[in-house]
Amino acid sequence: MTRLSANFRRPDEGDRSRPVLMAALVVGLLIRLAILWQTPGLVAKIIDEQQYSQIARSLVAGHGFAWGEGRPTSIRPPLYPAMLAGIWTVAGSENLQAVRVVQILLALATTALVYVLGARIYDARVGRWAAVVCWLYPSFIFFNFLILTETLFTLLLVAFVLLTVLLVQTPRAWLALACGVALAGVGVGANLATSHARGLADVAASGTADCTASLWGPTESDAADVAACVADALDRARP
Repeated sequence: MTRLSANFRRPDEGDRSRPVLMAALVVGLLIRLAILWQTPGLVAKIIDEQQYSQIARSLVAGHGFAWGEGRPTSIRPPLYPAMLAGIWTVAGSENLQAVRVVQILLALATTALVYVLGARIYDARVGRWAAVVCWLYPSFIFFNFLILTETLFTLLLVAFVLLTVLLVQTPRAWLALACGVALAGVGVGANLATSHARGLADVAASGTADCTASLWGPTESDAADVAACVADALDRARP
C-alpha cells in the first residue's frame, strides 16, 4: 500500500470534517431547493443563455447546430446545447427548471469528485473540507440556475484533473483513455476551454512525462510530489 492510498483510507479520529460535510450537504441542498422554488418564471436573460437556448431549440426541432432552419453556426461549443436538447427532449421543450435540476445534480457530482481529489492527493479530511467549500461556494450555487456552461464545464475540468492525478499515481491504459475523453469534454464544453486547450494538454503531459521519475520511481512519493507536479503544469498553462 502506497503512502497516498494509506492516507486515503486512514480514519480521522476526533475530526469534525465529517459532520460538517453532512451539514453542508443538507444546507447547500436546501438553499438550492429554495432558489429553485423561486425560479419557475426566470427566463434566459443573458445573451449567452439566449444563444445556447436557441441552438438547443434548433437541435430539438431537427435543424442541427444552428440558429434555425438553414442557419448553421459554430459560435458556441456543442456540448452544452446538446445537453439542453437532451433534457428538453425528455422534460419538454424549453423546460428551464429541468435544466436547473440537472445542473444541481452535476454540482453534487462535482463536489463528490472534489472530495475524491482531495482524498487522493492528501487525505480524507482535506477531501471533506474541499467538498464543503465546493458545495457551498456562492458562485457555484448561482451558476446552477443560469443557462450557461459553467456547471458542466467545472464538472468536466475537475474530472480531468482527478483522472490526471490517478494516471500519475497508478498508470493504466484505461485511465489514460479516460483522461483524454475528459479533456475532450472540457474542450467542447465551454468557450473558455478553447483558449486554454494547449495548457490543459500540458497538464496531462506533465502527469505522464515530467512527473514520471518522482512518482513511479523506486521510492514512495508524498502528496506534495503530486501537488507540485500538477501545480507546475498549471502554472505553465497560464496564457
